[in-house]
Amino acid sequence: MNIEKYKGNELELIQEQVKDIKDAYSVVRVETPLLAENYSEQLVKMLIELNQFGNIKYKMNQSQITETINLLFSEFPRLSLQEYALFFRRIKTGYYGQLYESLDGIKIMAFMRDYYQEILRAYHEFKEEKHLQYKLEAGCRDLAAYYK
Repeated sequence: MNIEKYKGNELELIQEQVKDIKDAYSVVRVETPLLAENYSEQLVKMLIELNQFGNIKYKMNQSQITETINLLFSEFPRLSLQEYALFFRRIKTGYYGQLYESLDGIKIMAFMRDYYQEILRAYHEFKEEKHLQYKLEAGCRDLAAYYK
């Protein structure tokens, strides 16, 4: 990861602020304690890596990164680290559109709303499919019982 710009005091300040935010929202949805301890650190690193990625002319500063993490935690508290990792990977590949010359919290939040809608659609499609499958199986059992 290319986070040299944020090493030292700035990175520690961001991580402390994000830890406070994480604790306030109780957002950790990971199974192992080791991952839970590093949840906020990992998210900060993902955002810093995105900030350093590509030829972005206007990058986010420390306070913007902290506030963006705060917004992500407060607006989307149930996302796992894996879901965040996929989200940031998709931004890097241009899945949600070009970043053009800048990266900021408003763009990230707009991209996250699109991503979250995708997750919700996939979840509802999965539930509908499972419900239909249950109905078909129940119907087949009823037919078998009827003909016995």
